[in-house]
Amino acid sequence: ATSSRCERMELRLLPADPLLATRSDPGLAALPRLQALVRAHCTRVMLRRWQDAAIRLQAVSRGQSVRRIVTLQQTLRLTDAAVRVQAWVRGHRARVLVREKRAAFIRLQEATVRVQAFVRGHRARVALREKRAACIRLQAVFRGFRARRSASEN
Repeated sequence: ATSSRCERMELRLLPADPLLATRSDPGLAALPRLQALVRAHCTRVMLRRWQDAAIRLQAVSRGQSVRRIVTLQQTLRLTDAAVRVQAWVRGHRARVLVREKRAAFIRLQEATVRVQAFVRGHRARVALREKRAACIRLQAVFRGFRARRSASEN
């Protein structure tokens, strides 16, 4: 007789030779139905295991995909944070540079104002000296004229 394996159970098939067993035997008449029930049970068990295996594979695949998405989101979050930090640092550097350039410009402007004040003061002193010299010369000429006139009247 040939046999079929279902998990830990071995099923004996009906013998092919009709002389070995008759179908009229009450025990053998129910055998095909019993075998069908056992095979159906074994098939259901096997299908349930395949379904469980498929569910596990889907869960693993979805888990990997979710972890990949989460990793990408974390990477994007970290990238965004890094970009914000870089922007802040660059802005800070720019503000410091502007502050330094503004301070240098103010120092240069103050120095320019001092130089201009010195030049204007110098010009004013020179002009004053020239006017004073001109006044002195005018006074000398006038005194000379007055002295000559009083000398000619006497």
